[in-house]
Amino acid sequence: MRLFVSILFLFCFVLSLAAFEAVRNEIGIPYYEQQGYHGAGVILGVVDDVDITLNDFRDPATGHTRIIAYKRYYLNEQGVGQWDIWDSVRIDSLLAADYTYNQYHDFDTTTLFHHRKNDHGTIIAGIMGGNGTTLQADGITQTGVMGVCPASRFIIVSRPYDSSLYFIDSIAQRYGLPWSSNISWTIGPENEVKMLTGVGKPGKVVVAAAGNNNFKNTRKIVFAPGDTLKSLTFDPTPLDSHIVGTIGHTTYYFYMTSFNLVYTGGHAFKTQFRTQYAEKKEFAFTDSMTGDSSWYLRGDATASTFEEFKVRKYHITHQQFDFYIQAPRTGNWYVDFIKGADPIEPETLELSFTWKVDNYQPYGEVALGTNDISRHTMVDFALLDELITVGGNVHGIIDGSRDTVGDICYYSGVGPSFNDRIKPDLVAPAHGMDVLAVHNLSSMVSLVFFGTSFSAPLAAGAAALLLEEDSTRDAAQIKAILTERAVANEFSGTLPNEVWGYGILNLDPSKTDQERMTVPRVSAPLFFAQPNPFNPETVFRFSLEQVRAGERLKGCLRVFNVQGALVADISKSFRQGALRSGQGTVRWDASGLASGVYFAELVLPSRRLSTRLLYLR
Repeated sequence: MRLFVSILFLFCFVLSLAAFEAVRNEIGIPYYEQQGYHGAGVILGVVDDVDITLNDFRDPATGHTRIIAYKRYYLNEQGVGQWDIWDSVRIDSLLAADYTYNQYHDFDTTTLFHHRKNDHGTIIAGIMGGNGTTLQADGITQTGVMGVCPASRFIIVSRPYDSSLYFIDSIAQRYGLPWSSNISWTIGPENEVKMLTGVGKPGKVVVAAAGNNNFKNTRKIVFAPGDTLKSLTFDPTPLDSHIVGTIGHTTYYFYMTSFNLVYTGGHAFKTQFRTQYAEKKEFAFTDSMTGDSSWYLRGDATASTFEEFKVRKYHITHQQFDFYIQAPRTGNWYVDFIKGADPIEPETLELSFTWKVDNYQPYGEVALGTNDISRHTMVDFALLDELITVGGNVHGIIDGSRDTVGDICYYSGVGPSFNDRIKPDLVAPAHGMDVLAVHNLSSMVSLVFFGTSFSAPLAAGAAALLLEEDSTRDAAQIKAILTERAVANEFSGTLPNEVWGYGILNLDPSKTDQERMTVPRVSAPLFFAQPNPFNPETVFRFSLEQVRAGERLKGCLRVFNVQGALVADISKSFRQGALRSGQGTVRWDASGLASGVYFAELVLPSRRLSTRLLYLR
């Protein structure tokens, strides 16, 4: 059930609005192309299922595939999930076989091989590294939709479980090449990201989508003690014909996703789902769970009619619900917010709504309050500090009533993190872009898609170009370059902020310099230690190039060992020196500590920075 639950599922339109070449120019790709950088010598990791038959993923000179490894997940005849690994030789043998396009996709309909199940990942791969050619058959010879790194090779893993990034890293190590991977899912391999990327781990970058849980659909509810809190009613119009896809012979209707709750009321709050069949499921907000907890309110996954919802718990105060069914809805369904067993106290309940219906427009009753909030609509995976997290802004008009070119996308996930780090890190074009066609129709040479699923691969491709320029860069350095070069526009306001991060993706330094002459901006801080390695003293150096007038920053500077234990707090020295002048140094003496690796963390109101230290006695 991978497609309709975890992925950042997007809608598409068979139109031709904004040429992808304009997107490439907008984010500064020509700056590197003019220097001869096209992604050669860098591997693009795609954590999603991809149509491996497209010409865009083949070498135009030799005809051989550019995909060096493909790890795909499929269901066997017993319905049991298994992994199947393809190398480039096996892929080439498939490409050389006498299969028509449809035969290739239909010969194994129990798997995720069918093109209806890999559109999302194929679009992502095309954005990252498509070479401007198109489908294997049907006489379409050119789309003109070239990705960011048309000379790169690919490693593809069809879903973000079971060591997806470890697999990408292991194959890349065999080839001795750096890699940049994209993950446009609401969940991801957090431990793998932490282990593989970050400070001091060169040649490895992971980029993630900020998600499509926007702040514009968020409301605050204030309820009094003892109240029956609220019931939301959703009628079947226009949901009755909203088909989102099939798995095997089963058609699915996906009525709601990313129903986010942020709550601070202890054990006093419960949520209840009621179906059109009068069945219901209730659970306490503080229920703990590992991964997804799934309930079938009618039937099961193989029944002729079933309804299911899944619940994920994030952090302490954040939950996400996914709801989907097999058959068209004929009656109302309900979500109730009810008091629990404990006496209820006055609380504030924040609800964030995003329905995958009618182009993300909220449908149904919006609860009570009227004031929008604009914080914490992103979920845990995208908030990882080691990730480069990317939101989206509008490139082309799809809906003239709500789209403004250049403005933030109405669905783009908003930060900051729960501990107030800036997230997303930046934004990139996500809306109204021509992208690679993925269907076998001669009239469909490009598609217009939207969603942060497709802004993230632009940044992943940009990171690959930075690795081609210097493969010794680590993820922290890549992020620093991208946030430093990011630009503002008339909609973004002073940067960084919790909606735009550090600005709009841009690789051309001259464009950044020109933009900064006219748009207010707070530059990204620099933080490092020198000397490093050291014995027994080192000096932390930092530069806050621009501090807003009258703002008194309250920074913290602490040092931790590899077990995460605090070994030094030098925040007082930091505040006394650096924040008054906007730049400065703090000396630290590690005498009395054991030799080894330590990590220093600098926490500012706008950002959390870290640097790795090596103490040699």
